[in-house]
Amino acid sequence: MKHLLISCILLALCTLGKAQINLREGIVITLTGDTVRGQIDYRSDNFNAEKCVFLAEGETEPKTYLPFEIEGYRFLDNGRMYVSKNILTEDDHAKKVFLEWIVRGQLSLYYWGGYTLHKMYYLEDETGKMVKIADIPMRASRKTRHMNLDEALLMTHLSENTQRQLWEKALTRKNAQKAIREYNLEICPNGDCEVYEYKKRRIPKQDRMVHLLLQAGYTNYGANLAYTPYKGIYNLRQYMGYEYSPALHLSIGAIVYMSRISKGFYGEITIDYYRMLTQTKIMPDRHYSNKEHEYELFWSDYALRGGLGYQWKQLKIQPRLHGGVAQSMILGNFTPKSGKKDIYNSDGLHKGYYVGAGAVYPIGRHGITLDLEYHNSNYYKSRIKRTNITVGYQF
Repeated sequence: MKHLLISCILLALCTLGKAQINLREGIVITLTGDTVRGQIDYRSDNFNAEKCVFLAEGETEPKTYLPFEIEGYRFLDNGRMYVSKNILTEDDHAKKVFLEWIVRGQLSLYYWGGYTLHKMYYLEDETGKMVKIADIPMRASRKTRHMNLDEALLMTHLSENTQRQLWEKALTRKNAQKAIREYNLEICPNGDCEVYEYKKRRIPKQDRMVHLLLQAGYTNYGANLAYTPYKGIYNLRQYMGYEYSPALHLSIGAIVYMSRISKGFYGEITIDYYRMLTQTKIMPDRHYSNKEHEYELFWSDYALRGGLGYQWKQLKIQPRLHGGVAQSMILGNFTPKSGKKDIYNSDGLHKGYYVGAGAVYPIGRHGITLDLEYHNSNYYKSRIKRTNITVGYQF
């Protein structure tokens, strides 16, 4: 089972070499000012700043536009708009990029999502002059902060309130947007200039990232636990013998989809509980070397698991593969039928791994899940193997 699941995951990963597309309704503005409707690949800020992957209406293959090939593009479901601009990067190199347009007015505000040490914002006045500001920490020296903000403070000299906000507050997206919006409203009291503030929602409704996951099922539970049979002899350990037995499995966790990285890529974290069904076994007495007892065995198994997966979301029934690492702990007891209860525990947390394959049947934004998993933990020289069949609901 383990080798089969691992082989399936490796085979599936080989099929993911082709770039994934996360299309959302949008428009492209051409160099001649024409508007073309279609769908745009909605990805990370870094990706959006460098290129626009656009599938025009009626076309079958997307086309990639670089900043010098179009005027800009906009997503219609969340209002995010990008325009082609020449900028100076953080290290003063000239570059043409797609800037996200946050506030438009007599003084406009843009954000650049490129690969930089700090987040970069740009102010543009009515003459087209553009200055840059970085989100340098407030704890930086006064000289460093002046070098970063002096040009922006000079550009906003008509509003002491805006200057104070830029100097006294951390340069977050929210704070920068508020300061520049208020600047435009303050210097245009009669509405002579247009202030356009794009929607704050940055993730489309259909791209909700976090989903609660509840699952329950059956586990074929294999154990070869070691224990100390004789009182006072620490190093002498015996094994119960490797056997499989049935167990119940409950799981609660969260699935986090990362569509802006890859269409079906996701992370997961779950808390799992395995409830062993009681079984009997003949074992040596833990206190007397020449005696044996018939024991009833029972234990509970707790695990914290975290990993990554891929789900083929373009299909009606969506297959998925996943795997990761786990930490687990066993609490239980051996109860001799002719004596008192003898407690066993796993002596702390123990590392392991899991792999799995399954499918999701979407119901609106939710889904019914079915998974087959292999979960292995190493308890010193002992080993726990669990094969799970679970059904669940993804909220």
